[in-house]
Amino acid sequence: MPSPFFLSKKEILMPEALGTKETKEALVALLAISKFVASRMKDGVGADDGFALIQKLTTDTAFKALIDKAVENYKLIPAEVKDLSFAEALELLAEGAVGVKDIVSELRGV
Repeated sequence: MPSPFFLSKKEILMPEALGTKETKEALVALLAISKFVASRMKDGVGADDGFALIQKLTTDTAFKALIDKAVENYKLIPAEVKDLSFAEALELLAEGAVGVKDIVSELRGV
């Protein structure tokens, strides 16, 4: 991706051909899994945490749907990332920052 300092406003804001749908879905799923794992780490890490994740995947339909959606077209992610515009990269970064904030809050017990 070229440096944003040499791009016009139109080039920075212009959405690229492929978009970020699959990449964003994978990011959201990864953050959801991470937040769940963080919630289980308060008492240390053990085999029960792995079993809890498997149970969540099999009993929580919303969580499972989130994961299924993320892996459905995962092969498109490299092409989307290669085609990112500056604005799309910032959008993904913002999504990730919110998710990381939630994970840190979970780890702190807030």
